[in-house]
Amino acid sequence: MSSLAQSLVYLGGFLILMLTVLQGMRILKGGKFSSNFAKLFGLITLAVLATIIAVQGIPEEARTPLFTLFGTIAGYLAGSKTSAATVPDGAKINENGL
Repeated sequence: MSSLAQSLVYLGGFLILMLTVLQGMRILKGGKFSSNFAKLFGLITLAVLATIIAVQGIPEEARTPLFTLFGTIAGYLAGSKTSAATVPDGAKINENGL
């Protein structure tokens, strides 16, 4: 493994670890688990995995389906809607949801 690939693996692992620690601290302080955090964590994990695969000596015939899979998963995560939005007190909602 080249030094660049090794550095990217360490950086990606550190980033994922720090996100996990930050979410754990948030939950310990009485916060709730956020679906936005889950999306962010998934997207960053996919980016780290794709970067690691890109710098490895994997043949292009094997990388193409992996990147397609990663792109499909990332598109799903980025495009999925969160649960119903909260409405401030006193706000009125009509039949169109506005």
